[in-house]
Amino acid sequence: MSEFLKIGIFREKIDVKEGMNLCGYPNTETRFCKGSKGDIEANGIILKKDKQTGCIISLDVIGTSLSFTNKIREKIEKEFDIPFDNIMISATHTHSSGITTGRIWKVDEEFLREIETKIIKGIEKGYNNFEEVKIKWLKTNVDISHNRRVVIN
Repeated sequence: MSEFLKIGIFREKIDVKEGMNLCGYPNTETRFCKGSKGDIEANGIILKKDKQTGCIISLDVIGTSLSFTNKIREKIEKEFDIPFDNIMISATHTHSSGITTGRIWKVDEEFLREIETKIIKGIEKGYNNFEEVKIKWLKTNVDISHNRRVVIN
């Protein structure tokens, strides 16, 4: 099956500053950023077909709270008219970014504000670089792999 639709993409670098606490370590209060071998980013794709629009966003963070995710989705819906339920935000679960979830650690609110700013900036870019594409998909089964677990008969 195939269809034509428009897509817009974005990639925004998120600053992880030297000396910043890193997330995901048991001793996070003594674990600081000493530099980076690669960028921490917010990446996204906006999909548009006629009047239907959706957005998928990937953040290079360990995770996010539901309240933060919902806040971003509400803002995107209000500013860009993308329905709340058509916005997906995921995390790559990297331990090389700031503290974004507060179950164990103290959240870096400044870092969260930067992420929010970069997402909104990225969505604007995505809307300005729409291209029409033809997308195809199919469904199949593969019986030769498993997901990191020991397979026992």
